[in-house]
Amino acid sequence: MTFPLINRVYTHPDYNRNLILWGQDLFFNVYLRTIPNDSSENSIFIKMNWWKFMWNAKYTGVSLGEDNKIISK
Repeated sequence: MTFPLINRVYTHPDYNRNLILWGQDLFFNVYLRTIPNDSSENSIFIKMNWWKFMWNAKYTGVSLGEDNKIISK
């Protein structure tokens, strides 16, 4: 169980990729996007139930900096 925080990187069992939380309607929905593996790939935007995300997501220990680069914690 994890409390969703914006601009943090998470994993979720429904998706086999890292996801960035970029917005949320508290207790209703979270808005996520995937991190592309290379420059030829695009991000996929996902809307998910807030509670489903909170109970199933795992924080990866990294976040995004102001320049959109991944920062390990």
